[in-house]
Parts: sequence; C-alpha cells; structure tokens
Amino acid sequence: MGFTNVDELPVTLAENMIQEANKLYGNNIKFLNTNAENILVEDNTQDIVTICCTFHHISNPQKALLEINRVLHNNGYFAFSSILNGLCNIIYPILSSGDVRAYNKRDLEILSANTGFSIENYDKVDKVSYIVKLRKGM
Repeated sequence: MGFTNVDELPVTLAENMIQEANKLYGNNIKFLNTNAENILVEDNTQDIVTICCTFHHISNPQKALLEINRVLHNNGYFAFSSILNGLCNIIYPILSSGDVRAYNKRDLEILSANTGFSIENYDKVDKVSYIVKLRKGM
C-alpha cells in the first residue's frame, strides 16, 4: 500500500486497535487514540481522517465533523463506515450500549452541508451498513 506523502489520521478510542494497526502498517500511518469531537492535532494538517464502524456512537456528530474539518487540509477527505438501520434509533435510547443514532443518507447530506463537507461517495455495504467519503471545502 503506497501511503507516500499522505497524512492520514485514523481516529479510535481503542488502544488495542492502535497496537494491531501499528503491527500492520508500521510508521506509514499515524494512528491516534482520541475523541472525534476533540482531536489533538493542529489545524489544516491532515489529508485524510478515518473512523471505522463507530459514527453511530458519536454523541454530537456536528461537533465531530467541524473538528474533523478543522484538522483537514483544504480538499481533504473524511472516510467512515457505520450502520444504517433506522430501527436502531428506536432501540438506542433504551439501551446503555453507547450507541447514539443511526444516520441515513439524507441525514449525512444535511450534516455535511452544515459542516463544510460534501459527500463524494456513499456506498451501502449491505442492508445495515455503509461507507462514506466526505470532502472538505467543495
């Protein structure tokens, strides 16, 4: 995998995931254990930010997207995956699982427009999950 001259910032709260990723990628990618709503990185320093399978756990997605926008270079990318099942939005409030909300494509269009992003790709993986690539400053 050629990651030459690319600043990618995968964000996670799980230290064991960072250890496993470092085994796979070594020093080619900088992994950061942080909260998406408060990323400890300077402004306009990243080409790509990724979050895997956890967007539905973010309690304030607008704040998170504004924070991700802050750390990305102009025309930088934010790529993430999450679940799509709207039925989850009925169940989440009564669970203590850490899940907050499942977002559909229209939800993401609104969030993106309000935070300086545009949706470049939105692909359903299966009936309950999707992968999205947002672009800053379009």
